[in-house]
Amino acid sequence: MIAERGRMAWPLVAALAMVVTLGTACSVDGASHPDISARMVDAADFPAGLTPTTVVGPARAALVSDVVGDVQGGRVEPDSCAPTPLSSNPADSAAMVAQLSASSVLPGTLTVVTTRVSTPLSDLENQVGQCKSYVRTNAAGASSTVRQTIIDLAEPSIPGVSTLGIARTQTTGGSATGGQGESAVGVASKTYVAQRDGVRVYVVYRGVATTDAANAEPTQVASVSTPDLDALFVKAVSASFA
Repeated sequence: MIAERGRMAWPLVAALAMVVTLGTACSVDGASHPDISARMVDAADFPAGLTPTTVVGPARAALVSDVVGDVQGGRVEPDSCAPTPLSSNPADSAAMVAQLSASSVLPGTLTVVTTRVSTPLSDLENQVGQCKSYVRTNAAGASSTVRQTIIDLAEPSIPGVSTLGIARTQTTGGSATGGQGESAVGVASKTYVAQRDGVRVYVVYRGVATTDAANAEPTQVASVSTPDLDALFVKAVSASFA
């Protein structure tokens, strides 16, 4: 459920490069805005021991698509569950990613994307609520099944900021329909989202592919303690909206 103060209410790390760019640029709405990277967290905001990379160029476009589950050149069934694509224009979206140690309790990646959007966060909540399970088929024809559920997040401390949590599993490689069944592997992820007006922040923990994740329920993923994700989300929200 979306929480808002004052109202009732995870394998893309190749071809990365560092960049720091400030200024103004034309955005998704055609207006001139300060560069969105000014609203990003600093590298020091990531958990100790991690070395985040600022993602640029084609790698940023791929990462931004991956964060929302956009299937470039593929399809989603039912089509009403297809994620709304995010802009990869550097005026609109900035991204950072850090690789967690393979020996850590929760190996995988932590990603932050700050972006401009033209739709309310409630649209995303409604879609997640209506699409508990759907099938993604990529451009190469490989299918996977995505299951998801909403995570209740604490009320944000910054006025006007709405938040939403999503727990997902993506299962692929199996012999059955949608990549499920024998030999399937899965990836579990938790996504925290915050938005105020036309700026939205995604902070994502994405695990590594395992057979256990292929059989996990999204509610199980939601219940897993993710202190690094939780702390990074607080810092990302503050960087964007405080």
